[in-house]
Amino acid sequence: MMGAGQVLVLVVWSFLLATCVHSRTAEEWKSRIIYQLLTDRFSPSGAAPSQPCTDLRNYCGGTFRGVAQHLDYIQGLG
Repeated sequence: MMGAGQVLVLVVWSFLLATCVHSRTAEEWKSRIIYQLLTDRFSPSGAAPSQPCTDLRNYCGGTFRGVAQHLDYIQGLG
């Protein structure tokens, strides 16, 4: 069984491979939406944070496991 970090790595590599195989023109890229995800801010191990992360200078507790548990949400963004 793969861990959440391994699943995320596979998702990222799959995206990169698909991008390389089906390269796009500059005009096609202009119509695309690219999301940047900050692991630390996204989801602390999948649970809702007990306290909001208000001090952005500190670690907020997001993990790759939290990201992996919300892949359906990320995919739904488009």
